[in-house]
Amino acid sequence: MLKNCSIHAHIPFRKLNRYFDTIQKSNINVELYISADDLDNTSPDQFKEWGSTFRDKGIKLTFHAPYMDLSPGSVDSKIRRVSLERMIKLMDTAKILNPGIVTVHPGFDHWRNDNNLNQWLSNSSSFWKEILQYTEDLNFRFTVENIFEQTPETLLKLIENIASPRFGFCFDTGHFNLFSKSPLDEWFKRLGSYLFETHIHDNNGEKDSHLPIGEGSFPFTSYFELLSKILVQPVLTFEAHSEEGILESIKSLKKITGQEER
Repeated sequence: MLKNCSIHAHIPFRKLNRYFDTIQKSNINVELYISADDLDNTSPDQFKEWGSTFRDKGIKLTFHAPYMDLSPGSVDSKIRRVSLERMIKLMDTAKILNPGIVTVHPGFDHWRNDNNLNQWLSNSSSFWKEILQYTEDLNFRFTVENIFEQTPETLLKLIENIASPRFGFCFDTGHFNLFSKSPLDEWFKRLGSYLFETHIHDNNGEKDSHLPIGEGSFPFTSYFELLSKILVQPVLTFEAHSEEGILESIKSLKKITGQEER
């Protein structure tokens, strides 16, 4: 199953010009991280120009949404409103660029939210249902990514509460390595059927260092075995924070899966 998955590299919008030649030469697709500053300082015409370039070159596109200081499930209505404004602006950009998937951060932190889980779940569900309705005439999907989650339960509750075929899960290997207290197979058991995308990077369990495959302590052999057994074909997005790291990781994956094409 893995060799039929689409391979993407995480690229901040501001670095597209710098890395675009490498993207083309390496025959990889793009997860485009669009920050709040990018949304404020980029014209629709600029986004349209990039959209035409991606289509002309046959490059598939996904989005990573802004996340700094945003909280879709916040108990503060003003924070939720600002978060919604940011997301709506991103959706208007998505209408131009037409990504296949938009990956978002849930904003859940068990240290702050555990005593208000039901309120967080209610607020967050309402937020994403509004976004889904705003984009109901489009064909892209959303994935919610594990960040500080220690178990799969909160994301599972959110996904089941929203109950949309367009709203699923993005498993982040590096964040799992830092924060999870549940084993890998438990995440797959609970959320494997909802998996649309996976972020692939490594660390040593101490900081979110975004290393290439094999340079940290994440159990990639077990992970790829579990991925190969599920009945979905997630987008594989590499998030090593260097050009060399991404290319090394993709090379390692292709050795495992035999994948050669977009």
